[in-house]
Amino acid sequence: MKTLNLVIVAAALLLTFSSSHASLGLTQHYLKGEPATGTRIKPVEASSNIPFNKSYEELSKQHQDLVKAKFNNLGIDDVPPFPSKGLKSVYKPVINAHKKFSTTGDLRIVVDVASNGVVNKVAVQDSDNDALNNYLERKLSRVAFEPARCNGVKCDMQFPIEISFN
Repeated sequence: MKTLNLVIVAAALLLTFSSSHASLGLTQHYLKGEPATGTRIKPVEASSNIPFNKSYEELSKQHQDLVKAKFNNLGIDDVPPFPSKGLKSVYKPVINAHKKFSTTGDLRIVVDVASNGVVNKVAVQDSDNDALNNYLERKLSRVAFEPARCNGVKCDMQFPIEISFN
């Protein structure tokens, strides 16, 4: 099975091996799936320079800076929305959708996160597969987010996801 390369551009999640981040002392993190029948080896389903199992507050300053770097117009005290249980809660539904619908190509998803961390809307762009779109909208709308903070106050903000299925 091919490794699924996910790129969450706005969250600065560079999911390919990057020498520039190696110089920052950042290691590669892997999201592994279930082993195939007859083996105990778990396949790598995605990789990132950001840990999959940490909330934004649990991330190191370097990781937080990577996330913030791709959001436009964030002030010093501003924080982007981020999945409460870490990136795994966003990646797994997308990986499962890829497996279920045999998706190829690029896909963009915009998640509108309210100031209370609840997902108000999920818009799947660049896809004409209604079943895939409905699946992703249903699954991602259940993900709890840490809300964005604008000037220290909780605010609404979008969490864009850009995905490349190989």
